[in-house]
Amino acid sequence: MCSLALKQLGIGEVIYGCANDRFGGNGTVLSIHNDDREDVANNYNSYGGILRTEAVQLLRNFYIQENDSAPNPKIKKNKEIENKSYPPNLSFEQYMTKESFISFYGPERCEKYYDVGINELEITPKLDSGYCLQDLINIELIQQIPHIQDLFVDGIVSNSILEKDLDLFLKLFYPVNESGEIDFENNKIIKIDDALVQPDSLEHKKRRIEEASPL
Repeated sequence: MCSLALKQLGIGEVIYGCANDRFGGNGTVLSIHNDDREDVANNYNSYGGILRTEAVQLLRNFYIQENDSAPNPKIKKNKEIENKSYPPNLSFEQYMTKESFISFYGPERCEKYYDVGINELEITPKLDSGYCLQDLINIELIQQIPHIQDLFVDGIVSNSILEKDLDLFLKLFYPVNESGEIDFENNKIIKIDDALVQPDSLEHKKRRIEEASPL
């Protein structure tokens, strides 16, 4: 989202996954979020690299989608996203102060990610401990999403459907090992296209969106 818009909204802090290396107003290219001019108000802190591979994987799944109902559907040629490596992580020392880094990420991560700047590694919730997304998301959290029933046909949703959807969603992502690396060879993922053809699952939401579309 536009940094100027975030400033106008009075957002105090932004936490994001992957950076945009072509234009980033949260400090990765342009430090719009933290303008040092005295007459500029509503600066905010910006912290990236959180669940970065998951953010990249969601974007990749988005960009390979094809709209079959479009007047002139575009055929996506490169839809192979399995085992595709990730771009380097942020060079934190280039866009935030050491003090800001320590205040958010903690002093224990400073040497590896800030001083040395090993940007091939992912930041994990616990230092030197791997994780997968199912460690962070469960059915109880999904049930707390406001108006989640609106995503389903006729507003009907059951725990079994939510559990199937969550299981498929989690299969979109690679686990991160204790070193902050992705083991592509020994872990398999699915694409969103594969998830949508599963019976009684994400297709519910796809139909709901299509039915709501004015086109």
